Amino acid sequence: MSPRVTIEWSMKQIVEWPIPKNKRLQPTTHPISNLQQQRVRWQCPSAGTLKMNVDAAVTEGQQHFSVGLVLRDHQGQFIIGKTRKFAGSVQVVEAETIAILEALSWLEDLQVSTGVIKSDSLLSVIAINRRYHNYLELGSWVHHCKSIIHRRVGYSVVHVRKQANKVAHQMAKIPCKLNSFVIMSSPPLSLLETLLSDASLN
Repeated sequence: MSPRVTIEWSMKQIVEWPIPKNKRLQPTTHPISNLQQQRVRWQCPSAGTLKMNVDAAVTEGQQHFSVGLVLRDHQGQFIIGKTRKFAGSVQVVEAETIAILEALSWLEDLQVSTGVIKSDSLLSVIAINRRYHNYLELGSWVHHCKSIIHRRVGYSVVHVRKQANKVAHQMAKIPCKLNSFVIMSSPPLSLLETLLSDASLN
């Protein structure tokens, strides 16, 4: 991390330190449930492979939606992130599929040869990975995803639980102008705690 980001994150930890400290002092009422949540976490990809977590943010009644993409290496290091806001009203599964397509296209633009895309949308992942062409409401987005995977044999799309997709979810929430995108070469302050937590668990 750059010195500026390190200082900002350190100050944030100082301000927020009493909150987690008090939480740790409280008795645990559901130990089994907490243990299960700890096991569902972000996993580093194998050496030589990059992992891109993706997520979509859809607000009911709004005529726009956003997607968040975060690319990390086998050590859990943040490489680059992106948030993009699209105009239009779509269902959640459609937005999630568009997020996967955005990730596949971006991997190509970044000239990544081997990459795995993780999405918490099970329906989108199944639609992209199934062999027969029954796209339902997902239309041409699934077809475009399949086309990229066909010509880029090093790419794959895999389902992941929401608990292991927190960074992409937070990235999708970062403000962005309509029909525009923001690319980040260093992680924003709001992602640092989750990124460091993911890296420390691997």
